[in-house]
Amino acid sequence: MRFRFKNWNYGLAAVGGLAHDVLVTLALYAIFGFTINNPFIAGILTVVGYSINDTIVVFDRIRENTKFYKRKEVENLINDSINQTLSRSIMTSLTTLVVMIPLFILVSSEIRQFLIPLIIGVSVGTYSSIFLCSPLLYESMRKRSMSKYAKRVEQNEKQRKRIERAKRENDGIIK
Repeated sequence: MRFRFKNWNYGLAAVGGLAHDVLVTLALYAIFGFTINNPFIAGILTVVGYSINDTIVVFDRIRENTKFYKRKEVENLINDSINQTLSRSIMTSLTTLVVMIPLFILVSSEIRQFLIPLIIGVSVGTYSSIFLCSPLLYESMRKRSMSKYAKRVEQNEKQRKRIERAKRENDGIIK
């Protein structure tokens, strides 16, 4: 992710979302007392791939909009990008769930053990790519832009002091 988007903020936010997806799925498995086995591990790995794909779609739109709307505030830019990809994310997840739920009802118990983490993970992954990863990205981008702003303010203050000093030294005449 860091190399794809040329910015570590995207990778950090995506890893946070992936950790969330895996931990929530594990927590629900523990709460309901399901056994962790090979189909579960395969399901978790599939959820990680699905979730990172959904996150990349949202982040790619944020990156594209960053190029086109350079003067837009980060908050509005991310909000617009989420709105542009929201229907795609929801429709993709619903389509996946529409296939998995009947499969869960009709198939054997071994495939159910694979489908349970998928159903949980797709639902949680869609939520996290929109409502968790994007705010994490916003916070990291905001902090970076705030530090750039602080440096600019500091440079302007130094420039103002130099001008005032020059005015005092030259009796108000700037050469």
